[in-house]
Amino acid sequence: MKQVIMSNLERRDTSAKSHELIKRNSHDAATVYLLNQDRTHALLLFHRKLQAWLPPGGHTDGDLPQNAALREVEEETGIKDVSFLELESGVLRIGSLDQQQITLDDTLDSKIKRPFAIIQEKIPASSKEVEHTHIDYIYVGHTSMPDPNVRIDLRESAGQRWLPLTEKAIEEVETFPNVKAILLRLYALRSSSSL
Repeated sequence: MKQVIMSNLERRDTSAKSHELIKRNSHDAATVYLLNQDRTHALLLFHRKLQAWLPPGGHTDGDLPQNAALREVEEETGIKDVSFLELESGVLRIGSLDQQQITLDDTLDSKIKRPFAIIQEKIPASSKEVEHTHIDYIYVGHTSMPDPNVRIDLRESAGQRWLPLTEKAIEEVETFPNVKAILLRLYALRSSSSL
């Protein structure tokens, strides 16, 4: 698995390898689980194409994952006031063969801010894309704004909500197993006063 991560990171340095990576059907993505000021709710967007509630995120487009993550939050929500939390997920119980956690170790490129988790996600084929894989750098951030004005990009999202970090709300939200696993870990961290 380390080879895929390192190969995708190399793409930032040379465009000659980009074509080869496309043939491999994998690329980097970055996601932010954005918490409110009190760290009691996480912002989710209803993704039109996938018909699921997801945190803000998208392709890195050659940027460092942490920069892409902040860019995606601003593009998808209009929120600029985001600070990353220094947290690591530990082992997540995802329960899906299409989404698997990649173990963080010391081989991560030194330019990359250590993420909360890295998830390999199988993205199904669509009318515009072949089946491919995302290597998703997951960050947890928060906003210090008491009541942030969320402006969603209506081309991608059909709605937004601040999901309470409660077991019941997380179990009921329509999303993917990896999103639920991360939200449940955030709930556990909040319950233990680690958030």
